[in-house]
Amino acid sequence: MTISHHPPEDLLADYATGALDEAEQLVVGVHVADCPRCRRFVRAIERLAGASIEAAEPVAMAADAFDAVMARIDRRPQAAPRVSEAAEHDPELADLPE
Repeated sequence: MTISHHPPEDLLADYATGALDEAEQLVVGVHVADCPRCRRFVRAIERLAGASIEAAEPVAMAADAFDAVMARIDRRPQAAPRVSEAAEHDPELADLPE
């Protein structure tokens, strides 16, 4: 398949930084998986974001910050993973990236 349309750069940047909702993340992710041009752009944004984080000044945290976060995670209800039977048996869905 030849890709002739590409998401706008601001949408790709939001994808790279995790700012999209789940549905948008899925749609853009499928495009990026098959499009070298957009994949290069996303990787560049990820590198810039990483460099920004590394250059940021550290901020002091409370001594119990890690324990507090882990306690919140433990209290959060865990949803059971859903596996669609149709996805397992439909040959049209087999070509979609994970």
